[in-house]
Amino acid sequence: MKYLLSVALIVPNFLLAEDINIIPYTALVQYDKNENKSLKDTAQFGGLYLSLGNSGYLLEAAYSYLSVTYKNATIYEDVTQEDIYLKYSSYYENSSYKIGLHIINNSEKENVRDLGSGFVGIIGLDAYHDLNKDKIIYGFDAYYSVYMNAYTDTNTTQTTVVDVMQVSPHLTFIKNLDKERSNTLTLRANLIAATQYKDRGYTSYEVEDTLYYYQIVTTLRYMWGDMKSSVTDGGMSVYNNKDLMHESYDLKVGYILSENFVVDAKFSLNYYQEYDARNLILLTEGYNTNTLLSLSLNF
Repeated sequence: MKYLLSVALIVPNFLLAEDINIIPYTALVQYDKNENKSLKDTAQFGGLYLSLGNSGYLLEAAYSYLSVTYKNATIYEDVTQEDIYLKYSSYYENSSYKIGLHIINNSEKENVRDLGSGFVGIIGLDAYHDLNKDKIIYGFDAYYSVYMNAYTDTNTTQTTVVDVMQVSPHLTFIKNLDKERSNTLTLRANLIAATQYKDRGYTSYEVEDTLYYYQIVTTLRYMWGDMKSSVTDGGMSVYNNKDLMHESYDLKVGYILSENFVVDAKFSLNYYQEYDARNLILLTEGYNTNTLLSLSLNF
C-alpha cells in the first residue's frame, strides 16, 4: 500500500479507576505537488478510539477509515482502507506488558498492489523505577506484520507472503514538578528486518518530549534515519507500504477543558521517498503534511 495510515493519538495519562475514554478524530494528508515526488494527491482519514481501564489495566479498541486520491486518475484508482485495532495492557507496581493486533483491509487493485491487506501483531514489556517523585521507564515494543497477498520490491508478476519484524527499544524519563506540571522525555530506536526486500534492514531514531503545564499539553517529536513498512506510536500507526521514511517532525498541542474533555491538534511534516509499485522504484525524495484534530471524552 503506497500511503500511510497515521492515527497519531496518545492515551491521556490521567486515567482513573474504571475510566472510559472516547476519542473521535479526523485528519487530512497533503502530498508533494511535484508528480515526480508523489503519485498521490490527498488522503483523508478518521475514526473512533475507545478505551476502558484503571491503574491495573487498559483495554483499547479503534476503528479507522482512510481514503486516498491520486494525481493521475486514469492510471491509479482511488483507494480506501479500513483498520481495526485491539490492544490490552496490564500494569504492575514495577512493570507492565501489552499485546495487540491490527486487522487491515484495503481496496488496492491487483495490477498496482503494494502490500495490500494484512495483520500486525503487537507485544511490549516495560519496567519502572521511581526516583523520589520522578520516574524512569525502559522497555521495548515488538511488531510482526504479515501481508498474505503482497508484492515484494523486486516482483510485479506474482504475489507472496511478505512479513516484516520490528523491535523498538525505548527509554523514558518523567520529571514531576507538581500535580499540574510535568515533563516526559522519551528516546526510541526502531530496528526493522524485512527479508523479502532488496534492502533487508532499516534503522531509525526518535526523540519525543511532552510538557504538561496546567491545562496545556504540548508534544514535540523528531524522527531520523530509515523506516520502511513500520509501526509507530506504540502500535497505533501502521505504515503498510514500501515508502522509505527519512525524517519526520511532529507538533501536538492539547487543551484540557475539564476532567472530562480534552481537545488536540497535531501537525506533522514528513520527508520520504514514495514507492511506485507499478515500476518497482522509489521516487525522488519529497514530503507530505498531516493535520489531525481529535476530541477526548473521559467518563
